[in-house]
Amino acid sequence: MPDGPIGGRPDQPTFPDGYVERVQAALRQGTDTWGEQLMALPGGPTMANMQDLLVPASHGDDFWHDTRWNNLPLTYPMPDLKNFSAQRDFSFHFSDGSQINSDFADGRTRQWVKFYVGDGAELYGSAETRLDEPTLADGYQPVLQNRYTDRQGRIYERESFVTRFSDSARLMSMVRFTVRPGNSGQTSAKLRVNLNGMYVAGAVASGNNLKVGDKLALAHSGQAAWNAPDLTYTLDLSEGPAEVHLLLMNQPQALGTVVMDKSGYDTKRAQMIAYWKGQLDTGSGVQIPEKYAADAMRSMLLTNLVMGYNLTIGNGYELPDDPKFAWIPEVVATVGSLGDFGYAPRTRQTMDEFLVRGQYLDGFTTWERGIKLQATARYVLQTGDSALLTTHLADFKAWLADIAKQRANDPNGLLAKTSLYSDNSTKAHGIHHQSDVWRGLRDMGVVLRLIGRSDDAAAFTAQADGLRAATLDAINRSKTQLPDGSIFVPIALLDPNDFDPAGMITDSQHGSYWNLIMPYALGSGLIDPDSALGKGLTTFLNNHGGLFLGLTRFNLSGEPVEACQTRPAGPWPAADGYRSSGVDQQYGWSYLKYLDQIGDADRIGLTFYGMLAQGFTRNTFIGGEGETVAPCPMEYYRSQFRAPLSPNNATYLKALRGMLLNETLDDAGVPTELDLAPATPRPWLSDGQTVGVTEMPTLFGPVTYAITSKVARGTIEATITPPPAAAGRPELQRVKLHLRVPAGYRLDGATANGRAVDIQEDDTVTIPGTGATTVRATVKPVPVAPVSRAQIVSADLATMVAPGATADLGMLVEMSGTGVVKGRISLDLPNGWTSRSGQTPFARNAKNGLVWQNVRARVSVPADAAPGDYRITMTARPDGGEPRAFTRTVTVARPATGTYADLVRADGAVGYWRLDDSGATVLDRSGHGNDGVVRGTVVPGQPGPLADENSRSMSLEGGYIEVPDSASLSLTGPYALEAWVYVREGGDQGVLEKYDSPARNGYLLRLGAKNRPAAMNLSDTLSTTGPADAPVLQWGWHHLVSVFDGSTLKIYLDGTERASVPMSRMPTDGAASLKIGARGDDAGNPFGGWMSEVAVYDRALTPDRVKAHYVKGVTVVSR
Repeated sequence: MPDGPIGGRPDQPTFPDGYVERVQAALRQGTDTWGEQLMALPGGPTMANMQDLLVPASHGDDFWHDTRWNNLPLTYPMPDLKNFSAQRDFSFHFSDGSQINSDFADGRTRQWVKFYVGDGAELYGSAETRLDEPTLADGYQPVLQNRYTDRQGRIYERESFVTRFSDSARLMSMVRFTVRPGNSGQTSAKLRVNLNGMYVAGAVASGNNLKVGDKLALAHSGQAAWNAPDLTYTLDLSEGPAEVHLLLMNQPQALGTVVMDKSGYDTKRAQMIAYWKGQLDTGSGVQIPEKYAADAMRSMLLTNLVMGYNLTIGNGYELPDDPKFAWIPEVVATVGSLGDFGYAPRTRQTMDEFLVRGQYLDGFTTWERGIKLQATARYVLQTGDSALLTTHLADFKAWLADIAKQRANDPNGLLAKTSLYSDNSTKAHGIHHQSDVWRGLRDMGVVLRLIGRSDDAAAFTAQADGLRAATLDAINRSKTQLPDGSIFVPIALLDPNDFDPAGMITDSQHGSYWNLIMPYALGSGLIDPDSALGKGLTTFLNNHGGLFLGLTRFNLSGEPVEACQTRPAGPWPAADGYRSSGVDQQYGWSYLKYLDQIGDADRIGLTFYGMLAQGFTRNTFIGGEGETVAPCPMEYYRSQFRAPLSPNNATYLKALRGMLLNETLDDAGVPTELDLAPATPRPWLSDGQTVGVTEMPTLFGPVTYAITSKVARGTIEATITPPPAAAGRPELQRVKLHLRVPAGYRLDGATANGRAVDIQEDDTVTIPGTGATTVRATVKPVPVAPVSRAQIVSADLATMVAPGATADLGMLVEMSGTGVVKGRISLDLPNGWTSRSGQTPFARNAKNGLVWQNVRARVSVPADAAPGDYRITMTARPDGGEPRAFTRTVTVARPATGTYADLVRADGAVGYWRLDDSGATVLDRSGHGNDGVVRGTVVPGQPGPLADENSRSMSLEGGYIEVPDSASLSLTGPYALEAWVYVREGGDQGVLEKYDSPARNGYLLRLGAKNRPAAMNLSDTLSTTGPADAPVLQWGWHHLVSVFDGSTLKIYLDGTERASVPMSRMPTDGAASLKIGARGDDAGNPFGGWMSEVAVYDRALTPDRVKAHYVKGVTVVSR
C-alpha cells in the first residue's frame, strides 16, 4: 500500500517513498541510530542533514477550530507576572492563517474569527498542499505571515499581529490580506470574515466599523458588506493585487469611530516590532553564525519572557485564576532559561511567583521544594541578588526542618514516600525526589556559605550529605545489572514492581515515564557519571530506546511503532502529540544538564539540532509537550500536545547555552571552572565566522567573549573578558576556551596574551580566571577521512512462501557518509535456496547526511523445502566501510489447493462478501443470498490482501455495508466471524456487527481502544472477550477472526489466538441488519480503512481451519 494518506483528505501532502519504513525502522532500534550516524560524520549533526529526516510537526490540539494547526499566543505589551491574571489578554493566531481566537485557544474561547477565500466558502489554509509554510516577520518577531492559493489559483498573502491603542485599551489583532490573481485567470475574489462568539453577537455596521452597542468589535478598510455573522469583500483584481486591512478587538470596547487603513496598520506594526526588539535587547548578547538558529532563540526568548512561570498559555494546562498553581518540575526550565540569557529583572519577577506556587494537589511538595532551592541558588549566583534568598530564608529553613523530620522517620534515611509524578499517584521513594532535594540542599549550603551565613550553610549541607548517602545506598540496593553491561535503576527506589528493563524503554507506558523522570536524577549530579553506576545508566539510556535524534522518547500507549490512535478513548492516547510513538522534549532539559556535566559536546549538538530541525514547527518555532514521530496513515503532518510549551523552548535554549557556556563544580558543589564554547558545532568556526556572548550570566558573574575564525589563513582569534571577582560569588580558578575547529583542520599552537600555552587533547586552551585575555591559535589543514556506512533497515518479503515458489525481496538500504556511498548486498540463503540476482548493487550520494535506497532481489525456494521457519541474512557491504548484516525470518508453508474463495465456501460460510464490487450492491458469494447495500461513500477497487491472487478490497472510510436481517445470519449457536482488514485509523471501530439497540440480541467483532480486537455475544445482556492481547496495527493487512464454539469465545489475529474467554451464554436472535464496517445498532464508530474477504459462519472454525485461511491468504505460491 502507498505510504501517504490515501483515501483520507486529498488536499494533504503524501509521504516520500519509503518514509514510513525508514522512520519505523529507526524507532525500533535500541540505539539512536540516526543520531549516532550523524555524530560520526566529520561535520556532525547540522540543520542541513537533519531538517528533512521527518515531516514537520505542524498539527496541534484539535480545540475549537476547524483546522489541526498550532497557534501563536500573542499579547502586547508583556504582562506583569505579579498581576498576570488581572492583566491577562491574549489572542491566539492559528499558524495556518485560518482563525483567530480571543482569550483562549480551547473551548474557553469567547470569540473566534475565521477567514474564507476563493468563492467565500473555502477556509483559508484548509488545503494543506496549497498552503506555504508559515513564517514570522524578520524570522522571529510575533508577526504571523501566511501565503495560500485557493482552488482557482488566486494567491492570498496574509499577515497578523496584536497591539493596543493605549495602555488602557484592550488587546486587538491587526490583519492584512494581499490578494493576487495568481494563475487563476480571475478578475475578482471573495474574502469572508466570519465572526462568532459572545462578544460579537448583535454587532451592527456603522460605516467601516462593526459595533456592539457603542463598543467597537471590528474596523476594516475598503468596501465590505456586513450580513451577520459575515463581513464579505468582493475584491477587484483586474488592475492587480487588492489589499485589505482589518482590526479585530479581543473584546469590544468603546473607542469611538476608528479608521483602519494601511498607514494605521504600518504604524502599529512598526511600534510593536520596536517594542519586542527592545525587550530582547535587555538580555545578554549572543552571536552565532546560523540565522535560523538565532531566530529560533529570539522567538523562544520572547515567548518565555511573556509566559514567565506559566507552562503554557490558552489550553488546558493553563489555570489563570488559581493564585497558587504552577507546574514546578517543568517550569523550572523556563525560569532557568530567562536567567541563563541575562533577563535578571524578569527572572526575579518569575522567581517571586515560582517560589510561592506549586502543584499542591499532586502530593510531591518536598520534590518541588528541592527544585525551588536549586533555582534560588542559581539565581543568586548568576545575579548577585541575595535578597531573594534572605527574603525566603525562613521558609527555606522550615523546609529543611521538615526534610530532617521525614528522614528521621524513614528506616532508610530517605524522604517520605509521595506521589511519583502528576500522572502517577503511587506513593514511593522517587529517585528524582531524593536527588533533586539533595541537590537543592547542597546548592543552598554553598550559596549560604558564600554570602557569610556559615551556620545556616552547615545545616543544609549536613542534611544534603546524609540524604546523598541514603539515596546512593537505596540505588545500589535497587539496581539491576543487564547482560549488555548497562544498569537499570527504577524510579521507585526499593520497589521491585517496575517495568521489565530487558526490552525497550518505550515498550510500555511505565517505561516511557521512566524515560521522562530518570533524567531529573541524572541531571542533579547525585550519581558520579564516571562511576560504574553512572556509565551503566548512561548505557541503558543510550541502548534501550531512550533517545531519538538526541530527543527524549515517549510512547504513551506502549504499543508498537506501527500503532496510531486517532480516535478518542478518553483524553489519551488519541490526543495530538501522543497518538503515536514520539518524543516529549520538555523533559530534555534535565538530560541536557547531565550532558553538560559529562561534557558530551557531540550529544549536546545532536539534541540542539534535533530540536531545531524536528522539535518545533518550521519557521514559527512552536513546540508542545508531546510530539509524534511514528507516521499516522490519516495525516501527513506530525502533531504536538498543548503547544506552545515554555519548558520546550527552555530546553532548546539550554542546549544553546551548553554550546556556549558551562561551569564545572568541585566535589562539594562549588563552581571552580568556566568553559567557553565547550560544544559549539564545528562548522560554526568555519572561515569568517564568529561565535560569542556579551555579558552572559554565569555562576561567577557575567562573561564576554568572541571567537573569530580565519582558518583559511591559518588562525583563530578569541578575546575573553572573564567575570570580575565579587563578594558572595565563588572564585573563578580557571577558564577553558574550547576551539572546536571545522573538519579539515587541527590546532597547531596557541598563545594567551602573547605567551605560548598548551593545547589539551580536547582542543582546549586553559587561561587564568582574571583579566582580559586574547588567545591566538594557529591551525593547519589535515585530510578529512571519508565516511561510508550502509545497512539494511527493513526487508519486504512475503510472510509465507510455498515450496518451489519465487518471491520478491525488497530491501531498504540506509546510507550515511561524506559523499557517494556505494557497494553491494550479498544474500546468505538457507541450503538449497537460490537467487539469480547475485550481489545487488546500491549507490546514493549521502551529502554529509543520511539517504535511503530501495533495492530488490528474487529468491527461489526449493520444491522439496519442508514447512517451517528459515532465516535469510542480507549483508550490506559499502566500499570503504564495514559490512553490516540484517536477518529476516521467512516461513515456508503449504497452503490449501484451489482459491481462497473455495476455502471459505468449503467451510460453510452463510455470508461471504469479497468487497470487490463496484456498484451500490455488495454481493454475497456464499450462495445464501445475503447481498448488502452500500451506505455512505465507499471507494471500491482498492488493492486486496491475498498474496497469490489478484484480490481487491473496498475503502470504507466514508461509509459501510448494510446486509438485511435473514434467518441464515441470525446466529443463536456456535459461529465464526472473519475479515481481512487494513486499518488506517486507531480506536473504536466496527468490523462485523449485528445486534439490536440497546446492546441486545446478536454478535459482534470490533476494534476498541488501541485497536485491540474484542468480540461479544449479546442476548438480554452482553458477554465479551474484553480486549485482545495484541493490537491490529496500521500499515498492513491483517486476518481477524472471532470463534464461538458454544463454551468459549476466542479471537484470532493473523492465525494466532489472542483472546479466549469461557462463555456459556448464546447470542439470541435479533431483527437488526448486519453492518460491515460500522457499529451494529446505529452504524456509529465507522471502520477506518480497507476491508476484504468478509465471512460469517453458522459453525465454529477450528484453530486449524483459522490457520488454514490465514496461510492461504499470505502465502506466495506463484513461480
